[in-house]
Amino acid sequence: MQGLADGLAETGVWLDGAEFDLADTTQLQDEFDLPPLPLPLHSAGGTGGSGSFGSDPLLLPQPSTEQEKKEKLRASNREKQQRFRQKQREQKKLQQEQFEATEADLERERLANLSLREQHSVMDALRQNQDAAVETLQKAAALDPPPAVACQRALSGAAASTSGGDGGAPGGGASSIRLHAMPFHKRVELCGQLFKSTAPAQLTAEQHGVHDNGQLVDAFGLDVSVQQELGDHVVAAHPQFLEALLHMPQDNILKDWGDFCAFSAELVGRVDRGELGEAEALIALRPAVLYNVIRDAVLMRYRPDAIGSLMHNTKLPGESEEAAAARWGEVALAMNITREQALQLLPPLRQYEQRQKQLADESAASLEALRQVQQRLSDQLLELASGLSPQAAQYLELVDATGQLSSVHYANVYLLLDFYASTSNVVDEMQKARVLAACVPSLNPDVPTIVRVAIERHGLVPEQQQIA
Repeated sequence: MQGLADGLAETGVWLDGAEFDLADTTQLQDEFDLPPLPLPLHSAGGTGGSGSFGSDPLLLPQPSTEQEKKEKLRASNREKQQRFRQKQREQKKLQQEQFEATEADLERERLANLSLREQHSVMDALRQNQDAAVETLQKAAALDPPPAVACQRALSGAAASTSGGDGGAPGGGASSIRLHAMPFHKRVELCGQLFKSTAPAQLTAEQHGVHDNGQLVDAFGLDVSVQQELGDHVVAAHPQFLEALLHMPQDNILKDWGDFCAFSAELVGRVDRGELGEAEALIALRPAVLYNVIRDAVLMRYRPDAIGSLMHNTKLPGESEEAAAARWGEVALAMNITREQALQLLPPLRQYEQRQKQLADESAASLEALRQVQQRLSDQLLELASGLSPQAAQYLELVDATGQLSSVHYANVYLLLDFYASTSNVVDEMQKARVLAACVPSLNPDVPTIVRVAIERHGLVPEQQQIA
């Protein structure tokens, strides 16, 4: 055994762990888990050399050489080292996986925390904006609670009393009903609050409008593009207002305009009776004008048919074209338009009539194209041998001509709105209030006829345009 210890010392093979005494055979056997060494072999019959190993099966042979012992120890040592290193690698891999999983969890929590912070910032900003708006409205109305709260709840659908209303109205129908269940001055007040709480709309009005003590003067005089920009800003910030207008029946639109005309007639009557000064009447009228400008701009953007039918409603029921023109001529004379104003109205009228004639020519061309396409389609339907491709081409021509005709109609409405704005810059606010008073119950003013009569009154006869 001492020779085995000397052999390990010579080879330099050592195991990791505590040091042990190579001379101690018992410790060496325990450390390497070796079997006990066999006892020295002796002959069973004495010291004679005639005995053999095969004579006693219980006797085991000795290891052949010291070199084999060393190799076995080296192999055992290497195997233990490999098991130890494998265990270290597995532990390191497990720790790496645990670290990566923990790092991923921390990143998810960090992103969730960041998202919550952003949401909190947005909600805090909205809350501050709402608080500031409520405080401003309370100061302006000097009421607690302010009527704006009830109006806003009615518009946004918070009122539970109407939750079981018209079941057939989808989505925003209830909002429209609640909006127009308000008195006219409440609708005007609500629109004014929405406008004042929309910063981009305020900025646009400051850039293009005239203000008197913080009040927008004569919104009718703003350019059509500016009016539509105001409407776009308001509905972008308050989509519930757009929803209410989209679901508003045509009868309600007509009634809304009639309420505005009746309110104007009331103010004009009080001025004529000496109960109210013109300045006070205009201050009371301007918010209603702003409401109608924003409403019409939104309708023109999203429901041009609705605003178009409203603008062409210039005759009383059963009234002829001649009688309506004569009635609007009397309105023009009652406005007392000066010669200077008539001179300023002449160029817009000429431009309007020229553009209207151009649109009429385009409309006639579109109608002729429709007639020709329809005739060709009728001829082709009589020919059974006609293929699908020629018919499809004719159908596309039909669609194109129909689209052109539809665009001419919308362009005519836009042209009329633009003419309103251009002449509104010449006519003062009180003169326009008298025109609105003449629109009761719910007529739209025939502005081209009014302007033409006012110009002719001063002998400034415009060039008459023949409109097809």
